[in-house]
Amino acid sequence: WQIIDELEFFNWINISSESITLSVFESDFGVQEEQIVYQNSFPTKESQNLIYETLLLKICFMIWLTGFFTILLLFNRKKRFFKNIIMDASLLNDCNINSINKKWKRIFGIKRHIGIYSSDKYLSPFTIGIIRPKIFLPRAITDTNDLTLLNSIIGHEMAHIKRSDALWTQLQFLIQALFFFYPIVWFAGRQLNLAREGICDQMVLRNNQIQSKQYAQSIIQILQLNSFGSLDWPYAP
Repeated sequence: WQIIDELEFFNWINISSESITLSVFESDFGVQEEQIVYQNSFPTKESQNLIYETLLLKICFMIWLTGFFTILLLFNRKKRFFKNIIMDASLLNDCNINSINKKWKRIFGIKRHIGIYSSDKYLSPFTIGIIRPKIFLPRAITDTNDLTLLNSIIGHEMAHIKRSDALWTQLQFLIQALFFFYPIVWFAGRQLNLAREGICDQMVLRNNQIQSKQYAQSIIQILQLNSFGSLDWPYAP
């Protein structure tokens, strides 16, 4: 650098691995500051690693966000599917079904109104709703007027309502959506579903309202209905 004689300069040079700064101060005409900054055009290894880590985190977050909302969408579609079945079903006003309904509500101490609906659009019983639960029975079941079968199914669905399983199922779905990338979460969800059904079976049987053999036969009939669309065994001679 060539310094002009008429001016007094104080030069301060700060040199680092990434920049060089030259500051010039003029004494006669006030203070003027000039900075010459040289930025190294080649990033260091540490900065490169930081860029890669940031990019990787963004990619992982986008993958997780996509999976999370996709699973929530699938769960919501499934829930809407069952709601539509209830909306298209008919509210049952049968004396026998109403009597069984009241009996299990009394046994489990349920005070809420519980409607029982039926149609031929779905072949498996289910319960939907947290505040106002509704029980669905396939038309193939209600048309039989089999009181043992109706007693078993309604008792089982009432056990779900007593345990607030609709609420816990929603929470389970949310956890599975949040941690969908862990296979153990899906395995645990399946085990919870099986345990939930087993607990409801035990709740029905321990009230001594139905014999174990009759209850088991009712379960087999439901499995037959789900598999073959009929309560009758298709391979009977």
